[in-house]
Amino acid sequence: MLGKVAAAASNAITYTDSNSFDWADALAFEGYVGGYSLETSFVMSAGARAMLKGIEKAANTAQFICDAENKINGYDVNVSGCVGNDKIYFGDWSHLICGTFGEGLEIVVNPFSYATYGDVEIVASLCADAVVDAPAAFVVASKN
Repeated sequence: MLGKVAAAASNAITYTDSNSFDWADALAFEGYVGGYSLETSFVMSAGARAMLKGIEKAANTAQFICDAENKINGYDVNVSGCVGNDKIYFGDWSHLICGTFGEGLEIVVNPFSYATYGDVEIVASLCADAVVDAPAAFVVASKN
């Protein structure tokens, strides 16, 4: 689903490395998405969050871009293993529409395939897709 956000987002921030990302970049996220604020938050990898926890807002202040409460400028920071270390997503997530189709969640229980091991195989499948209905509600930052 984050691929859909990256492809649709009409705003982008690029940085060359962790030393080039600064507080002004963090504030730029809000500037790009200012008109959308219903469910606005950050999504990034644990590595990106660690990077932002190590960058001071200003020299010798001991105030970091991502604070100890996992917030950037008051917005929640969510960590996902589905995000590459070089990407940071910010937006109003109510504009990411997820839908399911088909039979819904299908669960098949197979007690036979692994019966000799005393195990049961359970297979679950779901057909789903996502779309962004307001590209201006998202910004993606990445290394260039």
